[in-house]
Amino acid sequence: MRHRDALRRGPGRLRAQWARGHGPGHGCRQAQGHRLRVPALHVGGSPRRHRLRTRGLQVRPGLEAHRHALSQERLLLAGVRAQLPQGLPPRDPARPREELRARGVPFVGLDFGGTAIKGGAVGSGGEIVAERSIPSALERGATDVMDRAAELARSLGASEGGALGVGCAGIFDRARGVLLESPNLSQLAGTCLTGQLGTRLDIDPAHVYLENDANVAAYGEQWLGAARDIADFMILTLGTGVGGGIVLGGSLFTGPAGRAGEIGHVVIEPDGPLCGCGSRGCLETLASATAARRRASERGLPAEDPGNLELLAETARNHAGAERELLFDIGRDLGHGLAYPANLLDLTCFVFAGGFAATLDLLEPGIRAGASERTFGERDLTLLPATLGSSAGWIGAARLALDAGATQVG
Repeated sequence: MRHRDALRRGPGRLRAQWARGHGPGHGCRQAQGHRLRVPALHVGGSPRRHRLRTRGLQVRPGLEAHRHALSQERLLLAGVRAQLPQGLPPRDPARPREELRARGVPFVGLDFGGTAIKGGAVGSGGEIVAERSIPSALERGATDVMDRAAELARSLGASEGGALGVGCAGIFDRARGVLLESPNLSQLAGTCLTGQLGTRLDIDPAHVYLENDANVAAYGEQWLGAARDIADFMILTLGTGVGGGIVLGGSLFTGPAGRAGEIGHVVIEPDGPLCGCGSRGCLETLASATAARRRASERGLPAEDPGNLELLAETARNHAGAERELLFDIGRDLGHGLAYPANLLDLTCFVFAGGFAATLDLLEPGIRAGASERTFGERDLTLLPATLGSSAGWIGAARLALDAGATQVG
């Protein structure tokens, strides 16, 4: 713990959204005195605040001479490398990336959803080591959810001195790692996710990297999936809700407060169904898996088991009829939603992830029709299924751990 105290007392400020400091009210500590550089991430806002995009992580805590007795090995466990003043050469010049590769340490990511918590581990070269999923069971309360999520991460290889990436739907206080609100994870609102998980796993909360679930899905697809060679695209996650993540010029764009891409809450039908966010007719009330199930049940589709989306899709593929018409209508609403980023950002490539994205072939005619109704000028849209499926989120979260955790050293 002494090295954390030294870092906390050092001068300077934490200059990255993903390096977490936490208020005492949430059982977390403020990490100061170092600069985190995350590659290929542009978060908007003031150029002075976010001007660094180069690779590497540097720590300049300005420690007094007696603090230099802290071993390099202990700092390596925290995932950083100390830059000691001239005349005090480091005791161990080994790079954390090399250390972790030699030890075969996996990089673990979690993806919190309203129905399930998915997790997995990847090697530094992108090979998938393990993948598991557990029910969210939000009705049991935040403490139980955190206990089980930590156990899932531990079973995948998360351990003391490592790093953990976490994807979660909602709005965060990024400085403290607190989930402020989430329509589909309301039971976790007010929870310090980085602190709660870090404490349970003996990982420094500053090395638990929290990001919006759709953003990590975009990161995953850009790394190992459908968008590897695409510089500008938007991902839509069709699950319990509808999430969105934007990549511009090859870099994840999250906005100054990290809230860019929330396409699920653009209003499509002003007098439509009530959304968990308080508005009516949001895209996710019309085109999420939850909404599709509700709309199918309202129409009594499919006749054998109303609301069964797998059977609905199978029936629609086999013959024209009411099932296919319903999926066209849902796709049309999605197309109306896509018109927003198409008009504002000139985006033409969209990647679809999440369980309901398995019906993209049936949704596509409606998507194209809806988009053409609302976009300015003709647009040649590219609609791609996410090749990582429902794993895109946790894979992107694991990449956060790899890139922003202990492996990027300047």
